[in-house]
Amino acid sequence: MKTSFITTIYPSVFPFLDDFLKSLKAQSDKDFTVIIMNDGANAFLESDHFRQLASDLQYSVVEASGGPAHI
Repeated sequence: MKTSFITTIYPSVFPFLDDFLKSLKAQSDKDFTVIIMNDGANAFLESDHFRQLASDLQYSVVEASGGPAHI
């Protein structure tokens, strides 16, 4: 069964992203996808640092609509 990790990335969570991505890369079961909701983190997601951290992960980025979160 495939698993997805969904997270929202915004500027105030930047200090925690390295540990989050390293933790995902360290998982023994690699059959998962990371779905990243981009809420103002364009600079981080376009950086070489992010590309290096996420290099072995299957991920997709979803752009936030600019409005409040809702289901």
